[in-house]
Amino acid sequence: MEASKKARQVMIIRKLVVMMALAAFNFISVPVMGDDYSPVGDFGRGSHKENMHKMQAFKASLMRGSRGFVSHSSAAPHSQPQPPKDGRRSSPAARVYYMSDFGGDPTGVKDSTEHIQALLLAAAGQGPNPGAQGVMSGAGSGPSQGSLTAGVPNKAGTADFEGGTYKVSKPVQVPPGGNIVIKDGTIQASNDFPQGGPVFDASPKQAPPAENTESFVDDVEPAQLSDPDPSSFSFEYVTFQNIMIDSNHRGAGISLSNALRTSIENVYVAHFSTTGINVHPSSSETYISNSFLGQHPTAGRDPHEGNFTGTAINLSGTNNALTDVVLFSSAVGVDVSGHGNTLSGVHCYNKATRFGGTGIYLRKSGLGQNRIINSYLDYTGIVAEDPLQLHVSNSFFRGDAFVALKSVKGVVSGVNIVDNTFSGSN
Repeated sequence: MEASKKARQVMIIRKLVVMMALAAFNFISVPVMGDDYSPVGDFGRGSHKENMHKMQAFKASLMRGSRGFVSHSSAAPHSQPQPPKDGRRSSPAARVYYMSDFGGDPTGVKDSTEHIQALLLAAAGQGPNPGAQGVMSGAGSGPSQGSLTAGVPNKAGTADFEGGTYKVSKPVQVPPGGNIVIKDGTIQASNDFPQGGPVFDASPKQAPPAENTESFVDDVEPAQLSDPDPSSFSFEYVTFQNIMIDSNHRGAGISLSNALRTSIENVYVAHFSTTGINVHPSSSETYISNSFLGQHPTAGRDPHEGNFTGTAINLSGTNNALTDVVLFSSAVGVDVSGHGNTLSGVHCYNKATRFGGTGIYLRKSGLGQNRIINSYLDYTGIVAEDPLQLHVSNSFFRGDAFVALKSVKGVVSGVNIVDNTFSGSN
C-alpha cells in the first residue's frame, strides 16, 4: 500500500516537472514547426486567471495518458487535396489527363476535334501537355513503362472526357501505343463530318484492307491458317469505357486495325450509317461487353424498321468476344468473317427477317470455329455460310427466328446446334 502511494507521488512529481519545463520553454518566442497555436504556447501572456485556466487544461491533457500532449496541427482533421492554383487537374506524372484542361466545348455546340486529339496524344505520351488556363503547350514524348507485344510501347495513360458532350468534324485518331484508356463522355459527329469515316479511328497510317482477305480453301489444314502476325500490331490494350458515340448518320463509330486486346465496355453507338464497331482482319482479341448499338434509338416495333441499314458490329478479325451486347436497329446485327469468335448473351432485334434483316451473319472463313451461346435472336435469325466447327447452344429464338446453313462451296463440318429454344408460328 505504501509502495503504491509512493509510486503515484513520483508520477505526479514527474508530470509537474514536465509542465514546468514546457511552460518555461514557451516563454521564449521561437516559432516551432510553423504552428499557430499550442496548448502551452500562450503561458505567461494575459492575466493570472487566464494562465491558470490554460495550465488546468494542459494538466487535463497530460492526465489522459497516451493522448496526452497533442499539438493543434496534428489534432486537426485531414484537409482535402486541393487542385493546383491554375485550376488544372491533369497529371503527367500520374498519366491521367482531363478534357477540361485541353479546352473544347463540353456542351457540344462548337467543334472540339483538335482539343480531343490533343487529349489523346497526351494520354499516349506524345504531347502536347496542357498549359496554364487550359492552353495546350509543350510537346514532350512522355514516359513509357516498357513495351507490350512486339514492341508496342506501354503508355499507361488515361483520357477522361469528364462526362461532357463534344462535337467532332473529322475522325479522331487514336495514337498508336498500349495501355491507354478513353472514357466518360459523349462524342458527336458534326453535320460536315466526312461520309463513311469513323468517329474514333484506331489504325496505323496505312489504310486497312477493306475486307477479310483470308480465302476459303477446303483442303487446307487449320494449322496452315494463322492469326495476324504479332509484329504487325500498333495498338494493344486500348480501352473505350463509358462512352456514347453519335455518328450523326455520317459514318461509323469505332474502327480498329492492327489492334490487339482492345476492350470496349459500356459503350453506346447510335446513328451510324455504315458500321457501329468495325474490327478489321488485322485485329485480334477485341472484347466488347455491356454495350448497345443501333442506327436509330428504338425499343422495338419501330414504324421505320424496314428502312434500317448498316451493320452494328463487324468482326473480320480473330479470337474476339461479344458479351452482353444489345443490337437494336441495323440491317445486320453482327457480321462475322473472322474465326475463333465467341458471342454470348447477345440480343439481336436489329431488323426482323420479314423486313430483310439478319441478326448474326457468319461468312465463310478458312477456320470457322465460331460459337454462339446464351443469346437471344428476336424475330431475326442466324445465317452461316459453309460452316466449319460452328457451335450454337442454349439460345432463344423468338418470332420464327432460325438458324440457316447456306452453301457457298458445298462444305459443312463439325456443326453443333443443341439445347436451343424456338418460339414462333410453327
